[in-house]
Amino acid sequence: MASLNQMQIIGNVGKAPDLRYLASGDPVCAISVATNEKHKDKQGNSIETTEWHRVVLFGRQAEIAAQYLVAGSQVFIQGRLRSRDYQDKQGETRRIVEVLSDKLVLLGPAKPAQPRVGGDSGRLDKYHQAPAPASAGPFADMADDTPF
Repeated sequence: MASLNQMQIIGNVGKAPDLRYLASGDPVCAISVATNEKHKDKQGNSIETTEWHRVVLFGRQAEIAAQYLVAGSQVFIQGRLRSRDYQDKQGETRRIVEVLSDKLVLLGPAKPAQPRVGGDSGRLDKYHQAPAPASAGPFADMADDTPF
């Protein structure tokens, strides 16, 4: 039986991209993308719901995202979902769902930005292992400060 794991998102970047480097020197960038949905409740009141998506980009896509995306930038992302477990700062196991981007399209005007470069890039080598490690992932230290 065939299967398909594909996501397509059009939304707005929530905060500045977080660019990091693997020990090999390859760039990895994490962004949060918000999608909005409007509907009416039973009383006819308009309700807007925002869903946050954690997106991880690799290689040249990561560099482009870090260079041109800022909070509020509109993007199209195509990729696949991946969930993984990690240990938070209190030692509790948490699960996170991410979109691993295969395609990034900037939909608004390009705005050169200063990338936010993270530290401890050696930890990021765990990111390419399969299956995902149960220990802290490459962006586990960001989990507490994400907008979602």
